[in-house]
Amino acid sequence: MNKPPLFCGQNYPIWCIRMMFFIQSLDKNIWNVISNNTYVHMPEINSPSSKEHLDCMAQHIIVSALDSDELLKISECTSAKEMWDTLKEWHKNTRSVLKDKEESYADSISSKNKLEVCIMTKGESKSSQVSTTSSNKCESYFQLLDAFPEIHEEAKRLTFSNNRLKCENNKLKMRITVMEKELKQSKVDLENSELVYEQSSCKCNSNFCKICESLQERVLYLVKTIDIISKGKSNFEDVLAS
Repeated sequence: MNKPPLFCGQNYPIWCIRMMFFIQSLDKNIWNVISNNTYVHMPEINSPSSKEHLDCMAQHIIVSALDSDELLKISECTSAKEMWDTLKEWHKNTRSVLKDKEESYADSISSKNKLEVCIMTKGESKSSQVSTTSSNKCESYFQLLDAFPEIHEEAKRLTFSNNRLKCENNKLKMRITVMEKELKQSKVDLENSELVYEQSSCKCNSNFCKICESLQERVLYLVKTIDIISKGKSNFEDVLAS
């Protein structure tokens, strides 16, 4: 998968782990720039490996992994490490503020407003359900990305098979057309032979002579030929019908 894991503001620790493995799979020096602001110089590699170049690559990866809301939080950062630390502090502070608010509400609760607390709890439960739904959507998004190459290959295979069957079908149709022409010509030859046979007169007094034998053999040959071609056409039509 060539795209970094998308972060929609939910499950920040899980996203950090995914990003770490994704970036390390590309280049460990890029992850070093993000996490430690350092890199290991490798002169045997022809591609640029300076710290500035790696930092630009790291910034590009982080920005590509954020939705519009999260992107605004790091819009003023000037380095990949600053972006990474800003997101970390932002979500850390967010959790801390929420915890402080919960403790403050708990301290100020009196027996008089317990009903209001119950209503607020229900509201927070609905908000939690919405957050869970958003997280599930992110998970479904990654599952679709993982399944897309396999679906694409299966579609290409089916397209290839369909095109091959179309070619075979066209060949069969052409063969049937040729056989129909041969059958038509054979019928014409048979009719001509029968006409010649009927018009020819043999003056021999015997029931059998060479002229009669030749004409009879010609007629039998044409009858067999027409029968073979007719059967062949019928077989092709059965194949196409199936």
